[in-house]
Amino acid sequence: MPVANHESSPELSDELDDLIESTLKEMDNAKAEEGRGTEGSREKATTAAAGASVEGKEQASTLEQSLNDLVKGLSESAQRGGEDDEEDLQKLMEAMRKLDLGDDEEFMKEINGLTKGMFAKEAIREPIVKIRDELQVFLASDEGKNLDEKERERCTLILRKYAAVLEVYDKSEGDALTDAEQQEASRLFGELQALGPPPEEVVERIVPPTAAATAAASSSSGGEEGKHAAAPASKEDAEEFAQFLKGMGFGSDTSASEGNPAGMDEESAKVMKEMIDNPDLLRQMMGDLDKAMQDASSKDGGGDKPPQCSIM
Repeated sequence: MPVANHESSPELSDELDDLIESTLKEMDNAKAEEGRGTEGSREKATTAAAGASVEGKEQASTLEQSLNDLVKGLSESAQRGGEDDEEDLQKLMEAMRKLDLGDDEEFMKEINGLTKGMFAKEAIREPIVKIRDELQVFLASDEGKNLDEKERERCTLILRKYAAVLEVYDKSEGDALTDAEQQEASRLFGELQALGPPPEEVVERIVPPTAAATAAASSSSGGEEGKHAAAPASKEDAEEFAQFLKGMGFGSDTSASEGNPAGMDEESAKVMKEMIDNPDLLRQMMGDLDKAMQDASSKDGGGDKPPQCSIM
């Protein structure tokens, strides 16, 4: 079928131009709108990321502040020597809540388990007996009798507190203290900490510096002397006793002029600190002490055999 050729009129051409121009404008507008939408999405994403970053920094800052509050509270409590226990406990709980460590019941179970381990009879009683006995001997000696009045009064109070702690443990039934007994022991330990450690002479009888030095030498050299030393106490016992000594104020690396409550000379304080910081050294030292005590007993040829050290 023949197709008719129609001459395009000026009106039709103008309409076609207008239509094309209009279509192109609509396409440009659509692209521009799409671009604005993409830019807006990017801005929103950037804003959201910035918000998340700020929020993360705020959370980290809150966590850091909570930890700082906790450390500060514990430090202040230690400096007060255990006073205001109830108030300190509330502050501790509040700081722990900020850290979101779980509900109070679960958290308190963990705390109770930790504190019961700290007050276990097998870890505490024997070293306390040793300290009490040495304090009694010292106060009855000429050296103890010649102490100035204030120092003798302090040492006498320390002796009474240790005797009171032992009374709590000896009256307790079973392997662990009850909550009430544990609270009483904690109170007494706080008072002991405030009084400071026993005199240097007593500390040296409990842990002689020469024995510690010998243990360190034999342990590091691996020589024959170390090989024939008596079997040391368990590592757990050594670590527990080291923590006990540290908690009671032993092992300060400060001299008497810098506030060491025991007035311990620099060399003795250094040896004590090394033992507390190195449970393996303390463990070896206790084994060497056992051997020395047994050798001394066999040379004397009489008397009861000294008990082996399981903690002290």
